[in-house]
Amino acid sequence: MPADDEQVLAVTTTALGPGPDGARTQQWWQWKHRDNPFGESLVLGAFAGAQLVGVRAFLRWDLRDSSGHIFRCARAVDTATHPDWQGQGIFRALTLAGLEELAAQGVSQVFNTPNAKSGAGYLTMGWRPITTLYAAIRPQGVSGLAKLVMSGQEQRKSSASSESSSLRTAGEMSLELAGQLSGFLKERSGELQTDWWPEVLLWRFGQCPVADYRLVEDDGALAAIVRLNRRKRWREAVISLLNPRLRSPMAAIRRIPREERKHVDYWVWRSANPQMGFWGHAAAGFLRPPMAIMNLYHRPMALTDHQLSQVQQPDHWCLEFGDLELL
Repeated sequence: MPADDEQVLAVTTTALGPGPDGARTQQWWQWKHRDNPFGESLVLGAFAGAQLVGVRAFLRWDLRDSSGHIFRCARAVDTATHPDWQGQGIFRALTLAGLEELAAQGVSQVFNTPNAKSGAGYLTMGWRPITTLYAAIRPQGVSGLAKLVMSGQEQRKSSASSESSSLRTAGEMSLELAGQLSGFLKERSGELQTDWWPEVLLWRFGQCPVADYRLVEDDGALAAIVRLNRRKRWREAVISLLNPRLRSPMAAIRRIPREERKHVDYWVWRSANPQMGFWGHAAAGFLRPPMAIMNLYHRPMALTDHQLSQVQQPDHWCLEFGDLELL
């Protein structure tokens, strides 16, 4: 494991460019890979002498099934090879070494959402495709619809919103409020979902340094956690985590003051129900265009035959944006 985080950040920035909200900072790395309640990430490095030329990180992440069984997983996330050393097998060597170490630690599977180019490389290392992930959208009025169409014609780069909001920040979420939402999330019937215990919610949303997460509250409970975002000129609100006791995301949106909603051009949501199709989204007040946002892959390791059958069924993965974005 590279001992110098500054070297790691230098390589990742050189190879990948700025992070999700500008520079890849020590604060971002500390939050993502060291402070994670699921455990510190496994980070491997490739060296040319004393120079770090490649990095591979596996983020710890626990999933639980409907019986309460916990799957100790890892997510293949940040990987970078210095441009002068690309094409020499560093990515593959570090990934395979990481799999070997994770298997020795009893990790049941690795999963991630690679793009089409890297996805082909993962398949050669034992990864298997599970499903394609989609999102749904809802414009805020006629003007929001026009802006939504125009935003689709522009580059997709986005950044955390710097505008003021009357909604409390996720950093103000109390342990009691997080515990209440954690209990609601564990009532869901989905087969595979993040093990959202209170400390994980506080870390994931309250301490995230690269996103503007806000709390949608209703009578002392959380209706949703939303991410306020700027996409060029457009103001986007992503419903990152929805209280499963609400019938639809519109129930959470209506709990946001009208004046606040006027500052949003469109809403984006991904249902935790993997079986929800076009008409189900329409009934919830959203449209689901036939455009994939991510492809879900996994690399099984310590799974029984029954568990393997379970995790390979697309309808068993209950993932919202809070499970996926900025990770």
